[in-house]
Formats: sequence, structure tokens, C-alpha cells
Amino acid sequence: MRLRGDRVSKPEVRLSDDFFRQVGLSGAMRQAVMAEAEGVAAAARAIAPVDTGAYRDGIKAKPRKSKRRWVGRVEFEDGKSTLVEARSGVAQKALAFQRGGK
Repeated sequence: MRLRGDRVSKPEVRLSDDFFRQVGLSGAMRQAVMAEAEGVAAAARAIAPVDTGAYRDGIKAKPRKSKRRWVGRVEFEDGKSTLVEARSGVAQKALAFQRGGK
């Protein structure tokens, strides 16, 4: 800290974009992000309603790389996913479960 007259100045903190980009795009971060996405996908598959199994089997965790970080996505690939999701709310329930909810 530096003194300015009678006042103490606030310390300056400078964050490096390059550092956060390196961390966000690292293999370890991809692995951590995908572990979370796989957890949500597994919870969704566990509670998915099953008629033919196509909806349940179409729930996939996939990585996506942005400019600064890895993002884990849970995708519902079955053609009827929107309809099934509207009726059952599987994605929302799975995400709440993964975050420690009910």
C-alpha cells in the first residue's frame, strides 16, 4: 500500500487475461468441466422416462471450446426431446440434483 497525503491508497490488482485463458483452456480444466457435465447427463439419464429408450440414450455430455475456456454441455439428441422435456423437466431436475438440490 502507498500513502497519499493523509489517506492510504487501495492496492492495485491486475489480472492477466493470458493466465486465465491458459487455465481455462487447459486439459485439466476440460477434464473438470466434462466431469461435471457427465454428472448432470448421468443424473438426467437416471430419471429420464423410458418408452423406447431413445430419449434416455440421446442424453450426451459434450465439450465445447470457447475463446477463453472449456464449456461442458448436456445435449438431448432425440427428436422428441423438447416435448419430453416440456412434460418431465428432466434437465432442470438433473442440474438441481448435481448442484446438491432435490
